[in-house]
Amino acid sequence: NKHANIPQNRQRVFIHGFANQSDWLNYAPPKQIPLTRNFRDFLEEPSDEKLYYNDGSELHKEINDKVCRLDRVYSRAIRGILEIKSGVAPTLTAHMGTGGSSIPLIRDEKGVRQLTIRECARFQGMSDDYIFPVRKSQAYKQIGNSVNVKVIEAIAKGMFDDKIAN
Repeated sequence: NKHANIPQNRQRVFIHGFANQSDWLNYAPPKQIPLTRNFRDFLEEPSDEKLYYNDGSELHKEINDKVCRLDRVYSRAIRGILEIKSGVAPTLTAHMGTGGSSIPLIRDEKGVRQLTIRECARFQGMSDDYIFPVRKSQAYKQIGNSVNVKVIEAIAKGMFDDKIAN
């Protein structure tokens, strides 16, 4: 994300509305900042072994063969396993927790796994103390449907900081 130093490809359009033309004319949209963090900076040691693809099924063997690099994120999509060569996480979607397609995958020292709920929340700029009081599949859906908190914060600062100070 080019406005929050978060390594996730999440292309979105944000419409900014103003009550007064003078507010619009004085508004400076957030500037792009260099990406200095890697997707690995957002990972944790997962406690749920069910996130790993290691039951010996044909699907899991194929996934383990294709997800081979530690420095890449992969996406399990309808077209198969896609390697994200940019090294950033793919767009997180509401379907991540359903076991279907559009599931980000990584390889770690234990094998190939899905991202945890906490990792996905971090890619959306959420703090680690935020708790999802819902089922796991619902938490993944909420994260996939959300907007990046850090991007919204940057937009809001540009819109309201001078008004809050007064």
